[in-house]
Amino acid sequence: MPEGPEIRRAADRVAAVLVGQRMERVAFGLPRLEPFERRLTGRVVTGVTTRGKAMLTRFDNNLTIYSHNQLYGRWYTLRRPRSPQTNRQLRIELCTPTHRALLYSASDIEVLNDRQLREHPFLRRAGPDILDPALTTESIVERLLDKRFRGRALGSLYLDQAFLAGNGNYLRSEILWVAGIDPARKPAALDRAELKKLAGATLRISRRSYRTRMRRSNAVRWEAGTCSYVRRARPPVTEAMTNDIDILLRGVCRSFREGASEHVVLDDVDAEFRRGETIALRGRSGSGKSTLLNLVGGIDTPDAGRVVVAGVDLTGLTERALTLFRRRHIGFVYQAFNLVPTLTVADNIRLVLELNDVPRDETDARIAALLQAVGLADRADSYPDVLSGGEQQRVAIARALSHRPAVLLADEPTGNLDEKAAESVIALLGGLIRENGGTMIMATHSAAIASTCDRTLELHDGKLVPA
Repeated sequence: MPEGPEIRRAADRVAAVLVGQRMERVAFGLPRLEPFERRLTGRVVTGVTTRGKAMLTRFDNNLTIYSHNQLYGRWYTLRRPRSPQTNRQLRIELCTPTHRALLYSASDIEVLNDRQLREHPFLRRAGPDILDPALTTESIVERLLDKRFRGRALGSLYLDQAFLAGNGNYLRSEILWVAGIDPARKPAALDRAELKKLAGATLRISRRSYRTRMRRSNAVRWEAGTCSYVRRARPPVTEAMTNDIDILLRGVCRSFREGASEHVVLDDVDAEFRRGETIALRGRSGSGKSTLLNLVGGIDTPDAGRVVVAGVDLTGLTERALTLFRRRHIGFVYQAFNLVPTLTVADNIRLVLELNDVPRDETDARIAALLQAVGLADRADSYPDVLSGGEQQRVAIARALSHRPAVLLADEPTGNLDEKAAESVIALLGGLIRENGGTMIMATHSAAIASTCDRTLELHDGKLVPA
């Protein structure tokens, strides 16, 4: 489902062609709304705003079109008389003398007067918009500690539109990952530093998601799992990558500001990781292990330097391009298993395959083979809550490898397991990575686990050095 930043960008496009313009034609593709066509034709659009995932198109006669894109809705803005090439169903057509704004496929559409707008169930319940300029780190901390929200698991709270309107699955996952906070934790259990880190990530990720999609200079077109660059904001990497190098870091820097002070996490890091290698990443807590994984996985971006993964320079890609790259080329294994509790074991894996457009006739065979490989062939129809911790992590590994990623990133994958289960999971991970020919970087505090990898690197004072 489109999230707040995407809806805001659509609203910007619609506003650019409609605001201040008199409508020559207004048409609805839903019979129940047809009586409003005459009342809106000839009226002037006075504003186009958003509240979370809802868009509000206001007219000078105190009527407003409320639209919620839901899963499939999409806005187009075109110069008349052009029309998009699509098989979608047209729901709204708004025409000025020169342009058309068209909404396809959405069904949650209403025309409301001011009183009805104030009483609309979604709008009454919605919290502050995640892109509201008035939203600050402190105000988010206050909401996290509000009695309505402080006792709820963050994984579900960050999908509740009453908490922050506009959040969704992608933003939630990236915010919690960047903040380094387990989605099962609750705000009441976080210390002050964790609350500020989470609130800061919430602002930074949501605003970056809105801002970076607008960079025309970084436009990327994705087709059949590859990308072609229309234009780059920075020059391409001039250093040739040999065919066996999967990951290249050059001059990577990353720091975080806390009040008036700046904390340097990565300082001019250079590294190469070859295809098929397993690398252990060690360092004290806060040394930057998760930050490095975030950069390689395209979840975060460096302040300076280059990150090249599977032949693609991630530096400067748009948010959408990074999302598609992660989906197709990166596998993640977290300390928290992050399985969808309402889906069976098989369906948790199937979800990733469907997102990657794996043909349906291939999906079942791949799921069966993965579950056989992780020793859970008889648990395909089980739900996560009846599995042990070790079994849940095995499902997470199968899910992470299901789309055959070039790179697997594991952040303390045995942190929630007992010693025996941890040994079993690490042996499984290493075996599957070598079998599939991918590259794995695993953050761990354990010397014993690090010893199972091909090499071990340590982060110390912002530098990446051999252990």
